[in-house]
Amino acid sequence: MDSSDNDELQTDLNRSGEWAVENEMKINPGTSKAVRFTKARVNEGTRYYFGDKLIPEANSFKYLGIIIRSDLNWTEHSGVLRGGGA
Repeated sequence: MDSSDNDELQTDLNRSGEWAVENEMKINPGTSKAVRFTKARVNEGTRYYFGDKLIPEANSFKYLGIIIRSDLNWTEHSGVLRGGGA
């Protein structure tokens, strides 16, 4: 992912925020996480903002009960299904 991709995503986040304000919707960026999906080793983090709030970067997140990791490895979720994971 190069800097133009980062800029494009940040522009989309800004537009989403503007749309939410125009349509009187409240979005809580504190419940959001930025996850970069890749099998490559990542040395530098990326900083995305929703309004003036930094979206924290994470290696995994839970969505509808499914744990999704940045490397798309299902070990953590499988452990939960078997009763031995997070």
